[in-house]
Parts: sequence; C-alpha cells; structure tokens
Amino acid sequence: MIGALLMVPCLIFIQFFAPSLGVLETGQILLGIALGIFQTITCVYAIEVMPTCLRAYLTSYVNLCWVFGQLIATGVLRGVLDMQAPWTYRVPFAVQ
Repeated sequence: MIGALLMVPCLIFIQFFAPSLGVLETGQILLGIALGIFQTITCVYAIEVMPTCLRAYLTSYVNLCWVFGQLIATGVLRGVLDMQAPWTYRVPFAVQ
C-alpha cells in the first residue's frame, strides 16, 4: 500500500514534465488506473471491515471526497483559463 501511495506523485510528475502528447497521455492512463484502484480499495474497506452502522456513511464519504476533488479541479481550471504563460497547462497537474 505504501508503494502505491508513493507511485501517485511519480505519475503526476510524468504528467507535469511531459515533453510530448504521447507521454502526457501515458501518464494520464497510468494515473487513472492507480486512482481507480484507490477508489475500489476504499469502498471495499468500507463494506468489508467497518461496522455495519458506519458502512453507509463511509461509502458516501468516499464519493463525497471525489466530488470535492472535482469542484477544486473546476476552480483551478477556471483560474488558469485566461493565463498566457507557456506552462499554464502544467498548473492543474501540479495542484493534484
């Protein structure tokens, strides 16, 4: 599990320092797989390990965290929309 947690920042660095579109796409695919695994693991933990009275709250909280992340990402993307710097597309990857 710790190896997987260390893998995510490395995959974000691949996206941030991508010299071409192919490298950027590869980084996004690999990070998408890792985040999908984290989503699956947290829901399975909530269903299998937590007491019955807390299962609904924890599974809802997992989804709520994803929604908060989407709202933050939308704010960041709106913030860099009018920037003219050549590294503007890298700012959302750095905020991850």
